[in-house]
Amino acid sequence: MKKAFTLVEMLLVVTIIAILAAVSFPAISAVLETVRIASCGNNLRGMANAAKSHNSALDVLPTAGWGAYWTGDPNRGTKQAQPGGWLFQLLPYMEQKQTWEMALGYDDAQKRKDRLAKMNAVFLEIAYCPSSRAVDVYPYQGDLTTAPATTSNVGFNFTAGAPVAKTDYAACSGNAIAATMPTFPSGPTEGEAVDCEPGRWVADCQAAIAACEGGSDWLDVSNGAIPWLAAVSVAEITENDGTSRTALFGEKFVSEDEGPRLACSDDNLSAYQGFSPSTVRQTLAYARNNIEYASMSGTTIDNSSLKDAVVVQLLSGTDAIVPAPPKDDSNSSASVEISCTNSFGGPHTVGFNMVTVAGGLHYIPYIVDLQAYQSLGSYNGTKNRNARTVIKVEDGDDNEKELPYVEEKPSMQEIIDSAG
Repeated sequence: MKKAFTLVEMLLVVTIIAILAAVSFPAISAVLETVRIASCGNNLRGMANAAKSHNSALDVLPTAGWGAYWTGDPNRGTKQAQPGGWLFQLLPYMEQKQTWEMALGYDDAQKRKDRLAKMNAVFLEIAYCPSSRAVDVYPYQGDLTTAPATTSNVGFNFTAGAPVAKTDYAACSGNAIAATMPTFPSGPTEGEAVDCEPGRWVADCQAAIAACEGGSDWLDVSNGAIPWLAAVSVAEITENDGTSRTALFGEKFVSEDEGPRLACSDDNLSAYQGFSPSTVRQTLAYARNNIEYASMSGTTIDNSSLKDAVVVQLLSGTDAIVPAPPKDDSNSSASVEISCTNSFGGPHTVGFNMVTVAGGLHYIPYIVDLQAYQSLGSYNGTKNRNARTVIKVEDGDDNEKELPYVEEKPSMQEIIDSAG
């Protein structure tokens, strides 16, 4: 007769199993996250390939669209004449032409709006990072004029209100932000867009769009591969800073803060809408923000999360210069790093994926040399310094100094190595 296990022996076995599980689970989780990071990167590669196909077909990369409240409309043509955002413009080059054509040929204005609303709800697996959220539709909050965003559901050329498809990625429109930040151009109203005839792009149309709130300010600083109201070609980027040194798409920061967001309408709209924080970001070093911080006036901000931590002095009144590094989603939008509507980043704890115009995929650490990182966003930074902003900060010895502008654009590897 076999001897039965004693209670002590059973407890010992259970203890050993628990110890092995405790040791193994973190390692397994790390491996799974590595796989998810790779999957997120592959999505960006797919989008970059689609952008190249767009450039081959139309001689330019996609644009950022007219503004926040316009979605893609196949009846309005391509390039600057297309009000929808870059992801809508890439649909035909990602085997999604059926989605792109959903409202094609609808002459009745209301029926077209309803069809475009249905199109806004078509989600793409390639647009979601598995580390971030499930592939599904999410609430639409279409009012960028308030903080936190309301649910007034503004839509100029579509019926707004229903849940929409979203994206965990953003195009890079440049390396600077407008003085009116966080106000983003809404685009012209339907009445103002009367000169924007389908398939055409006329001077009056551009003037109407640029005249919307915040328009002229954003036009001045849109110097990236996917700019506002402009179409840039791969050839033009090659002749300037080079395709391997210019950002195209990247994972975007989306605050995990479940409470009221402080000027953080960073993921409110559909994946197919025009120029807005939901679809476009910038590579920033420091940002100027006109949000009121009355309780912080005259104080300093110690941002110890940055490499070679700097102390930034708030300006008088309601203006502030704040660090704007890429960041992970757990970085609360209520912190003093309030450039949440403009930052790249993502759900990963160490860094985020970014793909260049050349198609090279890179994993960029959050703690990175900010001036080198900022240079990545402009395709003509070595020749055009009109957007340069001199910012004075205090170094570790309480000496005031000017942040240098990168005179020679670094390579992606040099930018990544700057975090070492």
